Amino acid sequence: MKRIATALMFWSGVAAAQPSAGTSSSERPPVAQEAEGVWSETREEMAGTAPEPMGEVEGEPLRHTVTLDVAGAALGEGLNGQWMRSLTSRWSTVLGGNYSRTDSPSGSITKFGAEAGIDYFLVGRHNEGVRIGPRVVASLGVDTTGGAAGFGDVGLGAELGYNFISRQGLTAGAAAGWDLVLEGEVGGSGGADFGGHPYGKLNVGYSW
Repeated sequence: MKRIATALMFWSGVAAAQPSAGTSSSERPPVAQEAEGVWSETREEMAGTAPEPMGEVEGEPLRHTVTLDVAGAALGEGLNGQWMRSLTSRWSTVLGGNYSRTDSPSGSITKFGAEAGIDYFLVGRHNEGVRIGPRVVASLGVDTTGGAAGFGDVGLGAELGYNFISRQGLTAGAAAGWDLVLEGEVGGSGGADFGGHPYGKLNVGYSW
């Protein structure tokens, strides 16, 4: 409010109070001096809050992003982490891993998985913005609910997502994808199954 009142005083009175040629700054009306100070501070604040280009922090391009899928963890799907490495302004490699364990009175199901891929940023750059890319996925696990048995799967997929990175490097994102996998028992007599699996992610992490 003080700045608004000062600005109004400036526009209404400073024109009539302009010093003549040769007048020193100390002789200028106080209202004019204060108003000019307000406008100078405002210009400095606006310059200081100008948005940086996407994928940059303090003028430096980001290279690494590490995230954790909090939605999967909250829903009991296990831990799903991901590391993204910027290769160029538009291309980034992706490596991920996941772990899950489900317990029941008759046993448990434990699963380890990995993924690899590459993303292209349709909008944005250096790990921030809208991205799309292919995935290669694989996993191995043990199911002891009906007697110890190993299982595994391997497949291909694609993912579309968005990453937001703050000035402090804090990262949040969302993604959706589809995997086509071949899965079956490891060393068992059962046949393999082929099918598609949609998925979603809500990621939080850090970029530098």
